[in-house]
Amino acid sequence: MSVFAIYVGALLTKPRIVPPARPPISGQNGFPLLKVATDKVVRDKDVSSAVAASSEKKWTLQRKRELVAANGAAIIATRNALSFPYAEETHAVSIDDPLPHYKKFRHMARVLVLAGDVAWEEGKQREAVDYYLDAITIGRRVPHRTNLIGRLVGIACEAIGRRAIWDRLERMDTNTTAHCLRRLEALQMERLPFSVTLEEEKYFVQSWAIKAMEDPDRFLEAFNDGSTATEQDKTMHQVISVYGRVVPRKYVADTLGQHMDKVIAQSKKPYIKSNQEIPVPKEIYTAIIVPVINQARLKFVYNETGDALLRTALALRLYEARHGKYPTHLSELVVAKLLSTVPDDPFDMPGVSLHYGLPSTGKYLLYSVGPDGVNDGGKGIESKGASGTPSRVVTLDGKGDMVAGWYRY
Repeated sequence: MSVFAIYVGALLTKPRIVPPARPPISGQNGFPLLKVATDKVVRDKDVSSAVAASSEKKWTLQRKRELVAANGAAIIATRNALSFPYAEETHAVSIDDPLPHYKKFRHMARVLVLAGDVAWEEGKQREAVDYYLDAITIGRRVPHRTNLIGRLVGIACEAIGRRAIWDRLERMDTNTTAHCLRRLEALQMERLPFSVTLEEEKYFVQSWAIKAMEDPDRFLEAFNDGSTATEQDKTMHQVISVYGRVVPRKYVADTLGQHMDKVIAQSKKPYIKSNQEIPVPKEIYTAIIVPVINQARLKFVYNETGDALLRTALALRLYEARHGKYPTHLSELVVAKLLSTVPDDPFDMPGVSLHYGLPSTGKYLLYSVGPDGVNDGGKGIESKGASGTPSRVVTLDGKGDMVAGWYRY
């Protein structure tokens, strides 16, 4: 067989793209119900302003009540949706597949936090905390069988709800604290490994690449920010157009798939041992389409860390309320049946728990070693932001520890 015949055969071979295994939902699925519920959200910009740490508008309690009332139908429908099992049904396979519900899910998380803020100001602590926990629940549900963007939206929703709880932790009564901890503990069963998200992302990028090769003009438009095309842009357009016609699609799909398989395998290892970006192949579509996985994985791990710190902080508050002092060791929280297990530090090796101590100040010190994997004795990460102001944002190259109370997400 000639080289040309082999090439033509490869060019005509249809790539085999296999979707990941998706467990079926028995009975009613909460996903379509949540989409319908979040369509009912109104005045989303006002909601964002009302829950912001600083806002140009003056939001009195009465104005907040009116805004919550306007979103009453959305709140009721959302809570109904959250009462059912959940799995994503809208699986994007090209850049033309719109996923507007993700933006609406974030809006809904903010609506729930606003409802919680109103309840808290009215002295209804448990009701307030339930709203905050509902926002976290949205975040925990959203990543079920969705790709990377869905996971990141879920992380954002969790952070929105968790921040509200951190801000009120020290003022929370004992019964509300216990209720909050019970719900957070129950939500642990719903956490999906990051590898599941990457399996969905693999299917998405492979499908997207093949559709892009079929219509390179549409693919390039997706990356155009609306500015006038430069000579370099025009050259790239020509290269992509020709490349999509002469390179076998199976080769592109296989290259993407092999790279994503390496990324998936890496994600199953401890973060501290596998946090380096895997080199992306030079194949053009792979180089353009594959997302920056490391930044997304960092967000996943520090989201897990924030959850572990909050659950432990709630348990410590309960222990202190019952015994008049904090425990000497975190294992005492398990003996007291406040936690089922002492949470591991997601940034450390499996089996290594969050770090804890009792300084002479009388207040406990609870922390994770953070993304650098180095125990700095509870010295928090603090870097300079773009404006030169101090920032506590966790970054890939951040140095220091994630300290409970210092970080509130």
